[in-house]
Amino acid sequence: MSKVVVIDPGHGLPDPGACGNGLQEHERAFRLAQLVQNVLTRHGVAVFLTRNSERSLSNATNLKTNKNEDLAARQRFSNSKTTDFFLSLHMNA
Repeated sequence: MSKVVVIDPGHGLPDPGACGNGLQEHERAFRLAQLVQNVLTRHGVAVFLTRNSERSLSNATNLKTNKNEDLAARQRFSNSKTTDFFLSLHMNA
């Protein structure tokens, strides 16, 4: 039976996370999550991402509400899987 990993790429528009030098955390975290997913999948690991785009999982226009709804949706998604490992990716830009 293969291991199951959930990868949570931090942030997501409208909250870009840390920004600097033309870089935004949400973009870098998402790209890194995709790279890790590809490597692990090639080694037989079942990998799920908590989001499949650079946007948050909430449609709320208020940033605080958006962040709270987004985090709750990520938690629900992760809890819906029989996860062996959870990886949350955050970085400064």
